[in-house]
Amino acid sequence: MDRRDPRTGDVKISGPKIGHTADFLIGPDPKVPSTFATRTRATVVAFGRFSKSDFRGMAGDWAILRLDECLGRKYGYLKYARPERESPMPTRALMTIGFPRSRASQPGITVERGCRARDHGPVAGLVGVDCAFESGMSGGPVLEQQSDGTWRLVGLIQQSMAPVAGVLPEYSMAHRNQMVYVTAFQRALDNALRSDARRLLSERAR
Repeated sequence: MDRRDPRTGDVKISGPKIGHTADFLIGPDPKVPSTFATRTRATVVAFGRFSKSDFRGMAGDWAILRLDECLGRKYGYLKYARPERESPMPTRALMTIGFPRSRASQPGITVERGCRARDHGPVAGLVGVDCAFESGMSGGPVLEQQSDGTWRLVGLIQQSMAPVAGVLPEYSMAHRNQMVYVTAFQRALDNALRSDARRLLSERAR
């Protein structure tokens, strides 16, 4: 953490580096705001080249973390989609999960189901969606419903382009809500999982 703005309370965070650590919280309390059941340490193992000044940099708005504890044993696992190269955006119903700032004083999480991808580009890895985004939701998961009814991770909430007050009458690319598609970080995630698998096999062989 670099510093906290005394007027707004916003935390200014420097860019990630391999080996940086942070607290990872999971299991939001359904009754008490800002309270979570489990906390563990997360270490950065890979990250994109983020820049807010151009679209290619926006597609690099991701980081992969390794948790000290395997929380999947308690909370379950979520598979990530592996789109074909000719699939530049999801085609089925989407779900977003996040903690919008307007609900910071309320318990639980905010979930939207049934929204969809509407366009993609102007660089690979960016997709415009008609899901509702709000400050505080950045980095939250975007899931796509599969033909068997299950859900898979297809992206991360990135930002709203030229946000306006109220609800627009129809989708507009000029004001689109934007996600980072899984294709932007799939290779890095595959590499991180392979590295972990080799490490675990080596530890068991000792």
